[in-house]
Order: sequence, then C-alpha cells, then structure tokens
Amino acid sequence: MHLAAANGHLQVVEMLLGISRELCCVKGRDGVTPLHCASIKGRRQIISLLLSACPPCVEEVNAWNEIALHVAVKNNQFESLRTLVEGLKQCNNLVILNSRDVEGNTVLHLSAATKNHQAVELLEIAMMEFLGYWK
Repeated sequence: MHLAAANGHLQVVEMLLGISRELCCVKGRDGVTPLHCASIKGRRQIISLLLSACPPCVEEVNAWNEIALHVAVKNNQFESLRTLVEGLKQCNNLVILNSRDVEGNTVLHLSAATKNHQAVELLEIAMMEFLGYWK
C-alpha cells in the first residue's frame, strides 16, 4: 500500500482498500502511513481516495509526531496540502490542524517558517471557516 500510494498507482490502492480499509492506517518504517507517502509525493488522487475510505487515517502520526499535513508542507507539496485540507473540511475534522510535531510546530508554524504564503493563507482560511468566522 505504501509503495502504491507513493508511486500514484490508483488502481492498486483501490484494490487493496477493497480487501481492507484498515490498510490506510498501517505504519511502515518510522511510523509512516500510506497517506504520509502520498502527501510527500503530491499524489492528490491517492490522498482523496485514502481520506474518503478511512477519514481517521489523517490523524495518524509518524515517529516525529507529524501528520500528513506536516509532511506535505515540509516537502513543499502545496497541492497535497490543499487536498488534505479539503478532505478535512468534508469530514469536519479541521481541529487536526492544531496537531504539533515533536518540536511543537503546527502545520501553520511550518508554513510560516518556510515562508510558504500560499499555505499560510489556505490554513488561515480553513481555521476561520472551522471557527465560523469565514463563509
């Protein structure tokens, strides 16, 4: 599942999910999940598929306490980040944006630190929508 997600093999991921949706949460080396792998490589279709098959998989952390959004930002994958945020909106789980890695950084902290203005804006709007300030 990890290799299929990282390499964008949509049909293989669909087939594996047909066997068990729990495969979304299986952790590999360093606690990395298929969603982490897809987020690192910018595999937007895979991200959408994994989130729709198993919404709680977005809460899984790797060995550095990073969720998939952290790794998307760290790997400069803005489209992955956008897809993840849209998936979070659909399952009303934007509170996960406050998740902190082992260094205490949220996804917004990492975006600001790397001067990724697009990501900062996306995350600010998502949080305001979640809190009811933006419609």
